[in-house]
Amino acid sequence: MENINFINLTPHKLNIVRESGIIATFNSEGVARLATSVKEHPSIAGFPVTSQVLGEITDLPEPQEGTIYIVSSLVMMKARRADVVAPGPAIRDDEGRIIGANGLSAHPDLEEL
Repeated sequence: MENINFINLTPHKLNIVRESGIIATFNSEGVARLATSVKEHPSIAGFPVTSQVLGEITDLPEPQEGTIYIVSSLVMMKARRADVVAPGPAIRDDEGRIIGANGLSAHPDLEEL
C-alpha cells in the first residue's frame, strides 16, 4: 500500500471504512468551503422558489504529491481534482445518525485517481 497522507478538510471528525473493514478516523484539519449565493425564481402556487449558485472554493490547498484532501461533496464536485475526494455512502446507526462512511467518493468524470 502506498504511503498517502489524508487531510480532512470537513468540519467533523470522519470515520471511513476501508475495504478490509478496518475503520480509519480522520480529525478535522481545517475546512475547505464553497461560496454560495441564492437566486430567486418566480413562485410556484404560492411557494417561493430559489436555487443555490455555487461560487469559488476557499481554503483548499494546491495539489501535493502523496496527499489526498477529504472535503464535502459540493467542494469535491466543484474542484474536479483527482486529489480531492468526499466521504463515501453514509453508514448510520439504529437511530439514523451518521456514524461513518463506506470508503471515499471521487468526482464521477475523473478517469484516473
